[in-house]
Amino acid sequence: MQRMVFLSFVGVALTGCGASISSRSPIASVRTRQESVDNSPVLRADGYTVAARLTARGADGSLLYVYRAVCSGSADGHCQAVYAFVGGRSRPVWRHQYVNIRSVRLVAGGFAVTSDRFRPSDPLCCPSLSPQTRTYVWTGGRIRLVRSPVL
Repeated sequence: MQRMVFLSFVGVALTGCGASISSRSPIASVRTRQESVDNSPVLRADGYTVAARLTARGADGSLLYVYRAVCSGSADGHCQAVYAFVGGRSRPVWRHQYVNIRSVRLVAGGFAVTSDRFRPSDPLCCPSLSPQTRTYVWTGGRIRLVRSPVL
């Protein structure tokens, strides 16, 4: 079975620090009627603007909607978050805030987030620690961290 990955972009550009959404993953994203689900009002209510949405299948086959968002009104784009919704649920099953997200990509059953890591003395322009990638999967009951390499 051929697998496709596609992104639904909302007209917001991220600036600075090489932020990206990756579509290089071979993981399937299937077109269904449920893809018209729009969870962006939840993000707006939390003070975020949607930058991109990825759609994938969780490990249990459920549709997983992963949103990358920037704080509304952020001048430098350093206030970011990732939200995950399952199926038609109106509340996120997982969310996490970041100073700077480098990429969000699809993986088997979930998604991976690569973000900058800062020492307390680092200015926002210049993280001195190497980026960290954490991989999450939807297990049918919750989002589970499956890989977070120790650096």
